[in-house]
Amino acid sequence: MSTPRGHFAGTRQFVRLALRRDRIRIPLWVVGIIGTTGASASAVQEFYATPQQIASYASMVESSASSRLLAGVPYDVDTLGGIIAYEVTAVAAIGTALMMIFLVVRHTRAEEESGTSELLRSGIAGRHAATLAILLVALGCSLLVGALDAAVLAWTGMPGTDSVAHGAALAAVGVVFTGVAAIAAQVVASARGALALAGGVLGVMVVGRGWAAAEGSDLVWLSPIAWQEAVRPFGETRWWMLIPLAALAVVLLLLAGVLTAHRDFGAGLIQPRRGRPRATALVSTPIGLALRTQRGLLLGWGAGILVMGMVYGTFSQDIGTFVESNPEILQVMGADEDDLVRSYYAFILAFTAILASAFTLTSVLRARHDERVGIAEPVLATGVSRVRWMRAGIAVALLGSVLMLLLLGFGTAGMHVATTGDGALFWPIVRGAVSYLPAMVLLIGLAVLLHGLLPRLAPLVWTVFVFALLQTYLGEILDLPDWAAGLSPYHHLPLLPLESFDAAPAAVLTGLGVLGVVGGLVGVRRRDVG
Repeated sequence: MSTPRGHFAGTRQFVRLALRRDRIRIPLWVVGIIGTTGASASAVQEFYATPQQIASYASMVESSASSRLLAGVPYDVDTLGGIIAYEVTAVAAIGTALMMIFLVVRHTRAEEESGTSELLRSGIAGRHAATLAILLVALGCSLLVGALDAAVLAWTGMPGTDSVAHGAALAAVGVVFTGVAAIAAQVVASARGALALAGGVLGVMVVGRGWAAAEGSDLVWLSPIAWQEAVRPFGETRWWMLIPLAALAVVLLLLAGVLTAHRDFGAGLIQPRRGRPRATALVSTPIGLALRTQRGLLLGWGAGILVMGMVYGTFSQDIGTFVESNPEILQVMGADEDDLVRSYYAFILAFTAILASAFTLTSVLRARHDERVGIAEPVLATGVSRVRWMRAGIAVALLGSVLMLLLLGFGTAGMHVATTGDGALFWPIVRGAVSYLPAMVLLIGLAVLLHGLLPRLAPLVWTVFVFALLQTYLGEILDLPDWAAGLSPYHHLPLLPLESFDAAPAAVLTGLGVLGVVGGLVGVRRRDVG
């Protein structure tokens, strides 16, 4: 086992194990990314069917700092293929990067933290077999996403060679962030820290690229996401731009390998600082401990939601021009032509509120993570009951959800007033954001119910989130029947500030959420913990 070859003994078995454990997660990620790309590409071809519509789009995005902030430098947007690339590339890249980050951290740092990796390594397995295995799995997933991306673009009618270039660039971004996640897993000693570090790198690259693109700065080239966009698959294709992406990926993966060999198992290169010798009064309580352990989650999501709200708040000035050149966009937003600004904010608030509910689920499912890795045991060994421990996590998830919606509302409304000088919509926008709280309460209830009764199935609540996101983003295009659209809890709430508030659906969703919480707490009290 001391030979270099011996260090990788058992790699094949670890690959099979990783694929077996993520047999549901990986397909869900892939279907979500590729489904969004295919639906968006089809919608773009429908909305920009004439040269006049394409020219209007090109004129708008090339002069819009907001568009550059979100989607980067516009390339070849005077062609249908260029518009498709501009609309789908950033979203696909972010989705693929997040997939790789969660996949790698889950099978490296999280397993070391929980002790699973130590158990697996106690058999006849090489020191680096587990790490190599998950890197191979992530590489395979990146190539799969890239291949399916190319296939779905070609299926929608795009040229095959250009579609392959787009898929290749997307796969390269996936490999780059595989390396980023692998390095993060070596640097810090906790899975949460690794996710925060890798996610922070992704955020800096996305936001930095957007800011530099909006300012017309050459600093845009510091982000590999800008390199991906510069491949220009539906214009003057630059295949050579794949070289720096591949080179960066190789460097990151090699660096991750070197760091793995130079750190102690279970530890990170950066040692966590010592805590207080005595806990403060706040941390001595269950809710205080929950707040402390989720502090990074609250800060990270809060900052992200606030920035998104502020960005969306600057778009209201462009919506009239956008709709004038492409009336079909009204179908996507389900908009009222007589009140475009309110329609725009109704659509944006619904979509972003659903995104914010990812925090809600992450927060409330923290209890499942704590049980699985053994963190809950020391807490429950004290005088804290199971129900009291669960209530603390639920309270943090609920308060955090309220905070996210307030940040969304105030960020969007504040930037709208700052850019337009119109203060009449300030409070309607804020109320519109907060109006989605009942749907978040229902998600909390579903998550707690599953955690209490069928803890292994608790992560399935994410399917409700994914469906709600796609139904809101593509609902009018998909034209789902009412019973299917109603599977999204957000579908039952009125679209403020375009529509009037209706207390009945809000009360029903809240009531169902409360019932789910009660049922879940009863289940937690009766079943074995762990």
